[in-house]
Amino acid sequence: LSADYTMYEYYGSSYTNYYYRTSSSYSNYYHVVWVRPTSSANRFYLYLYTSSSYSGSIASSTRGPGLLNWVVVRSSGVSYYYPKVYRSSGTGNAYIKWEPTASYSSIGTSYVNHLSGSDCIEIYEVHLTSGKKYEFTLDVPIAGDYDLYLYYLNLGQATGYSGYYRSSTNSGYGSDETIRYEVPNTGYYALVVVHSGGSGDYILHLDQARSRAGRVILVMLIVIAVNIIAIAIYKKNRRQQQIPRTQRPRRYTRSRRETQPVIDQQRIIWRATPPPQPIPRAPPIAYRATTPPQPIPRAPSMAYCPFCGLENRNTELFCKFCGSEL
Repeated sequence: LSADYTMYEYYGSSYTNYYYRTSSSYSNYYHVVWVRPTSSANRFYLYLYTSSSYSGSIASSTRGPGLLNWVVVRSSGVSYYYPKVYRSSGTGNAYIKWEPTASYSSIGTSYVNHLSGSDCIEIYEVHLTSGKKYEFTLDVPIAGDYDLYLYYLNLGQATGYSGYYRSSTNSGYGSDETIRYEVPNTGYYALVVVHSGGSGDYILHLDQARSRAGRVILVMLIVIAVNIIAIAIYKKNRRQQQIPRTQRPRRYTRSRRETQPVIDQQRIIWRATPPPQPIPRAPPIAYRATTPPQPIPRAPSMAYCPFCGLENRNTELFCKFCGSEL
């Protein structure tokens, strides 16, 4: 079995056992070998050995018909492993794969990968510290049904699928998985993402969970903040009730006048601006002449001489022409 390469194998009635040898393992890293039948009627068991004689298996996985079987091993050095598939019942095709973890994962990091019916498992290795609580979340695609397992092994140890420390196996497509765990030992752990149905890309989040004390403090701070806000609102409403209604602030609308503050010694009182007053106008000025108007002099009345017929002033007693009495 080549590293990270899926084989499509036929298990017929001619043989009961099928033997394999893996490629060279990586020292101090976790590895997983798995087999999955294509038919739900077939039951293929998986055994793992360190000897080419296939004697004394170090781990096995014997789940029911049509189910995926896998074995997790942590290599203590560069060496080969020898898987064996036992055809318990049925005949048909199956997928088998040897998958190593080639690098370490980091807390606070997210990883995106793909699973399907022919590529059923991805494995991640991460260093955890005892006494700390961690949270591992698997965002499952809507078209997939995946599970999440956490393993811890010493160098050279192996275990079947059931040897996990913690697991999250919610059923149903699109159901996310979460493991929260306070690890008892400091060391390297393996996170195994397992395909149960469907296909698609998933996202695996590795985070350190908040402690209970931290969550309690956060809740207390939220409660205190809410109480402070409530007290401030209550005091504001009390002050508003103590202010006469005519001096309370009015809600601004376009049809109302603007308000202006009037500063008191203890508080600010808002009152409506008085309406604009009409500008007083000056009384009309009566113009008067300094002296009464003088009558326009008229021409004196004329008198005619009854003898010569010439004009004379009516003030004349005798005609100035002929001397006759007027």
